[in-house]
Amino acid sequence: QMARSVYLIEIVAATDSAGTTTTLYFSTEGFVTSSSDTPTNKYFEPYVKQPALMNREISATGQSNVGYGEIVLTNIDGALDYLIDYGFDGRSVTIRHGSGAYPSNFTTVLVGTMEQPEFRWDEVSIKIRDRQDELASKQLQTTKYAGTNSLPNGLDGVAGDIKGRPKPVLYGQVFNITPVFVNTSRLIFQVNDGAVNSVDAVYDRGVSLTKGADYTDQTDMETNAPSAGYFRAWPSGGYFRLGSSLAGVITADVTQGAAASNRTVAQIMKSIVIGLGGVSSGDVDSGDVTALDTANSSVVGVYVDWETDISSVLDELSSSVGAWWGFDSLGKFRMARLAIPSGTAVESFTESEIIDIDRSGEIPSYSIKLKYKKFYTVQDSDLAGSVTNVRRSELKNEFREVISTDSAVLTKHLLASEREFVTLLVDATAAQTEADRLLDIYGLRQDYFEIRSRDVTIQYDIELGDVVDITVSRFGLSSGELFRVVGIESDLKRNEYKLRLWRAV
Repeated sequence: QMARSVYLIEIVAATDSAGTTTTLYFSTEGFVTSSSDTPTNKYFEPYVKQPALMNREISATGQSNVGYGEIVLTNIDGALDYLIDYGFDGRSVTIRHGSGAYPSNFTTVLVGTMEQPEFRWDEVSIKIRDRQDELASKQLQTTKYAGTNSLPNGLDGVAGDIKGRPKPVLYGQVFNITPVFVNTSRLIFQVNDGAVNSVDAVYDRGVSLTKGADYTDQTDMETNAPSAGYFRAWPSGGYFRLGSSLAGVITADVTQGAAASNRTVAQIMKSIVIGLGGVSSGDVDSGDVTALDTANSSVVGVYVDWETDISSVLDELSSSVGAWWGFDSLGKFRMARLAIPSGTAVESFTESEIIDIDRSGEIPSYSIKLKYKKFYTVQDSDLAGSVTNVRRSELKNEFREVISTDSAVLTKHLLASEREFVTLLVDATAAQTEADRLLDIYGLRQDYFEIRSRDVTIQYDIELGDVVDITVSRFGLSSGELFRVVGIESDLKRNEYKLRLWRAV
């Protein structure tokens, strides 16, 4: 007789103030691993009442949402009261489903993180998050200026100016940023907490200064001032120095990344996630990085000199090319451009697999307005008299704009609207190409379907972004239609799940 499937949960928790961790083992039924399993002869206590009520989704506009859910453990006799003193927040949880040899015969349902549990008289509830929460709760830049300059020396500011401010973070190509004034005696500014490829231009009240030879190192920069009216950069350090006292606001155009191929959304997101995000390189799906670069290899740029979380920056980047990002059920970092479903479906659903199905929709858009080439410092006053009218007009606008329009949409849909997208793209041609692509999607009717099913084996084969086929006798789906999965809601206690699906037709 085939062994009955069970849910097994491994929870890592800190047991003391020193952060000593232990792994807790729970199950829906009593389960003991064998001497050949890993771990060996381990008893999973049968306290699991709800293995997980979990919801994960991506936005049809390309941004991300942290997956969330709940594990419920029975605690009728108070056997789990000792967990009150443990630290769960931010630690890992793994849920598996199967029977037989562990873990080889078990499917990993979720690798995620947790919050502190809530205790009721007869239950312990543990809020769970997918790994995306790691990046949503982590600051992009934790290194701050200490204000330790002993003027004229130092690159760290003084107590009265930039102390406590996060150091700037720069990726790709950016325009008219306000660099950080790190040494007021030697007129040194910082554009990035790390190396850049080049400081392309520096402006004082909108007037471009003359670029001198780059410095070779910090000593060279601190020792040798540029000539009056010049600036000289130390790209390896992320700094530049002025040769004359500033007349007004100092801004700069800067390029980071050795080549254009290093300045794409895919490459910058990968760099952030592995670097500042602390995600191991093995947990980033390399195939996704390559595929997104193939889909859109346009140059983008982002500059951050304020406190913000990593996920917000990743959202800005991904939405610049209509992409989404997140972690799959195995805890792997994923990224992909949201495109009209096509190709071969990973699963097919008919009325025999579907409990119920609902549809909603959005009317098409007749026009796409796309913003690009962000000027990080908007200047509409205090510009030098020599600044041209063309440049003045540029400086007063945060973004440039392109538009893609199909007025024919208004013939059928009188309430069709214009959609606006804000991007970090830097090139007008790339921006127009993306606007045209978006109109090809949003100039069509947006269909959203939700199906409910109990075929648990299929559920584990489906990830966000996958394409599935739906064939039912209703809603014009009798011949089978492709949809992209944009949401998965799992109720493991009831062995039931919902898929939220999207298409443009």
